[in-house]
Amino acid sequence: MKIILTTLDGNVYPVEVGSDFEIINLKALCEQETGIAAARMSLSFNGRLLNDTSKTLADYSIGDNDIIVVQTAPSNASIDVPLIDFGSINVPRSRPHSSRTSEQALTPNLANMLQMLMSDPSKLEAIRQRFPDLANAIQQKDSGKCRILFPKN
Repeated sequence: MKIILTTLDGNVYPVEVGSDFEIINLKALCEQETGIAAARMSLSFNGRLLNDTSKTLADYSIGDNDIIVVQTAPSNASIDVPLIDFGSINVPRSRPHSSRTSEQALTPNLANMLQMLMSDPSKLEAIRQRFPDLANAIQQKDSGKCRILFPKN
């Protein structure tokens, strides 16, 4: 399954792992990807710290396309992780059919997304690392070019 590792500075690392992957091994993988030392790392999912390193991703109910926050644990202090429970959000698997064309439906969502990315430099920088042409189009507020360059996956 694919999970997404993200750091507080906006870096994103998609990785392929099994549901039986233990947290201790995930920390080692995160160290490789992010450069944050596993011994000084804290992982959280849906606002909950993944403290038990002998548990698996399945034990924490982590599934395909879930997001895990990777951060450096402060020394001698409690970790300030926002308590957001994303687990209660139901995401529909398919969209209901609409009379609008997909192009018309995409336009408001694209505009909202471009506005969000322009207001958060760290997210824009994360996009720039993988898709420099898309980041330039976002900065130039060229929605036509963004629509063409935006990854379909």
